[in-house]
Amino acid sequence: MKNSTITTLLILVIAITIIFVPTLKAEDCSSLPALPSGTKMQKCNWEGLEVIWINDSKFPLYELGLYFSDGALSDSKEGVVGESETMFHLLTAGTKELSQAEILDQLEFYGTTIHSDVTHEQSTIKISGLTKDLPQVMKLFCHLWSSSTFPVKEVRQHKQRKRSELENLISMPSELANRAFRALSLKGTPYENPSSPTLESLNKITINSLTQKLSHFHSKVKKRLYLSGSQEVLAIRDILVNECGFNQKLNQEASFVRRETVSESALLDAPKIYLIPLANSNQAQIRIGRMLTPLEMKNSDLLSLTSNFLGGGFISLLMQELRVKHGLTYGVGSYAIPQHDYGRAGISTSTKNESLETALNLIANTLLEAGKGNFSDESLQNSIRYLAGNYLFGFEDPSLFLTQLIYYDHVERSYQELYRFPQTVASFSKEDVTNSIRSIFEWNRNTIVIVGSKALAKPLSKIGKVTIINHRTLL
Repeated sequence: MKNSTITTLLILVIAITIIFVPTLKAEDCSSLPALPSGTKMQKCNWEGLEVIWINDSKFPLYELGLYFSDGALSDSKEGVVGESETMFHLLTAGTKELSQAEILDQLEFYGTTIHSDVTHEQSTIKISGLTKDLPQVMKLFCHLWSSSTFPVKEVRQHKQRKRSELENLISMPSELANRAFRALSLKGTPYENPSSPTLESLNKITINSLTQKLSHFHSKVKKRLYLSGSQEVLAIRDILVNECGFNQKLNQEASFVRRETVSESALLDAPKIYLIPLANSNQAQIRIGRMLTPLEMKNSDLLSLTSNFLGGGFISLLMQELRVKHGLTYGVGSYAIPQHDYGRAGISTSTKNESLETALNLIANTLLEAGKGNFSDESLQNSIRYLAGNYLFGFEDPSLFLTQLIYYDHVERSYQELYRFPQTVASFSKEDVTNSIRSIFEWNRNTIVIVGSKALAKPLSKIGKVTIINHRTLL
């Protein structure tokens, strides 16, 4: 009798496991190269929705990333800057069935949030938490995705907060400089507007426009799902396909992928210089850089090494020159980041008003000398070791790794390139880096944006023609 009872219980456990643990059909999934740690990955097809699954059962946790192949460029086309970002942010504002407070209470109960990020070319939603809660969290998300009403009160409050943030941007010179640099260095391109709203566009964002924007992303835009967790996370398949409506076999129109064409920036006799005056400012915010074309972005790993070598940490060339040798700043950073159809290269720092001219001359000279190869082999090898040493940390954080996968898919690079990054970076020669610096950070192709005292126009005029910009035109 006892053995019979045990047998019955075992059969029941197996039956429950079969019912509640999803199985993968061979025709739905294919294996991807395993991670350096040995963790397995698969690429699946859920009724036309492409799914990248990282089979990670170390902890009872999940990471979810939902990718949309359109972003803030759709706002520029329609003349309402920041509408996509606003729509994604207000997904939790309310539905006919649930108020914002009730939605936030449910998310808090499950220990999660719905985080969105909108760039010009793409948009993403990130959700994470305990694996056991994932089905219920996704049911809630699908309800929000299909039933958001963008209540008047919440939309008004959100717009008021954004308007206040913009009005107060003058008290945050660094943020103002970043905003100004995008607008001025990308002027005349599809990318010059911010992904967030402007004072003017806030007046154009309405409940109706937000509803239409949500419909655009649901019905027209191609999507891809990224999942990290044990096999239990696959239980959300039917929820996403049926309740969210992410069935791309039935909705074949949801195939739009944002693409743009940009031309190469002209080589000038001198950099374009802009000054955004701020009253009573004793510090100058410095932004230097330009847009990159697809041709200049072919070797992304070389761009990573180039920007890290110039301004990627304490041992970088610019940090050693500006801070260690001359004490002109607390920090300086550089970047060269490719997207799909364009990229941006830049240098960011700040200094006292009286040392602005010296700082700019040092930056220009550092770029000139580095572009001639006048740097030590040891300094380059230190940068290579730094990049290679930090590489593995990207696989330890599931959220960071999902972000990397989303980026590589977006720019159409293979995962093998991601895995081979340390070897690739180590293979670059001094000549490779020298040529890259000379090409990407060519001084006369740059836009220089300074936020600070109006008196800075005089030292800036020694470099070239200075254009004064009222900060309110950037809001």
